[in-house]
Amino acid sequence: MPDRFRIDGRTAAVTGSAQGIGRAIAVGLAEAGADVALLDLPAKAEEAERTAELIRAHGRTARFYPADVAQVTQIDAIVARIVADFGALHVWVNDAGVVSNVSAFELSEAEWDRVLGVNLKGMLFCAVAAARHMRAHGGGRIINITAGNAARGNRSLSAAYLSSKGGVVALTRALAIEWVGDGILVNCVGPGNTDTPMVRQTDAAVGRDAEGIRAMIARRVPLGRRMAPEEVAAAVVFLAGPAASAIVGQNIVVDGGSSVV
Repeated sequence: MPDRFRIDGRTAAVTGSAQGIGRAIAVGLAEAGADVALLDLPAKAEEAERTAELIRAHGRTARFYPADVAQVTQIDAIVARIVADFGALHVWVNDAGVVSNVSAFELSEAEWDRVLGVNLKGMLFCAVAAARHMRAHGGGRIINITAGNAARGNRSLSAAYLSSKGGVVALTRALAIEWVGDGILVNCVGPGNTDTPMVRQTDAAVGRDAEGIRAMIARRVPLGRRMAPEEVAAAVVFLAGPAASAIVGQNIVVDGGSSVV
């Protein structure tokens, strides 16, 4: 791999890294040379250990930190532990997220707070905690995961979910402008229809069978298939490395062309 796409000697942290896109991002960063701190819910410890094993297979260090990013009072302490354990923090990836399929008429305040608490509030306070360290140590990269359809309606997803993901794009741009002078580059990646446990959960919730999935993809995805998590991870790894040194406040959409039709 060319040097400008390597991040050897760097420490990265990835929230929501026990499975799906988060796991692919964590492993992709390790393949590019980073040691990786894994953050996910305590109940995901076994799955997170599987991610850690994949990272160690690439000769990199991995540690798991149980965390609920919606509990923002925990975040500063977790970042401090990561820095103490690894000695530095160069890349932070906010991937943790929850999905919601509740219609606006049925959406409760509790459901709204649950989705925004993880997908937007938790993301902000994780970014701030990471940036405090990065600002004092020469800068770094923060990469937020939004959604390819963040700016579009979707019959399968709730107003809470789409509002949270649209907010991620706005948050990314705001932080990018605020922190670029400190050497912290903030960007986001918007996955399209990706083959993950969360997407399969949505399929089940809306009663979408294999034929329905094929019809939806034929209608919405010019590439003609769902994305693989590793394809989304590749964009994150690019943003984490030297080759992306002039990219600030952007949203790289990885959706097989869905956003252009």
